[in-house]
Amino acid sequence: MKILWFDVETSGLNAKDNDILTLAGIVEIDDEIKEEFYLEMQPFNYETLSEEALKVNGLTLEQIKKFPTSQEAYRKLTSIFGKYINKFNKNDKFICGGHNTKFDFDFLVEFFRKLG
Repeated sequence: MKILWFDVETSGLNAKDNDILTLAGIVEIDDEIKEEFYLEMQPFNYETLSEEALKVNGLTLEQIKKFPTSQEAYRKLTSIFGKYINKFNKNDKFICGGHNTKFDFDFLVEFFRKLG
């Protein structure tokens, strides 16, 4: 069984309007941890960046502006996923796990949608 344990910190509460700022994850396959990762990324849209979200995440605008772009984070994330998942096999997928995964999963889906 392939499980992706993950958590995101975001620029707000709406997955369509706001963006992922950090994505942490653990890849577990058959009860064995294969990889841990932590990705920081700039938002697609700074105009929707919530001051409240920055406070909750403990981040500043100056820090976020130094993060890699979302495109760079996408390349790293797809490289990690590519080690464990065959994207051409619809049956070879991760089961997603974590706390409040619906919220996090919605942001992850929108992250991939925004990058086409």
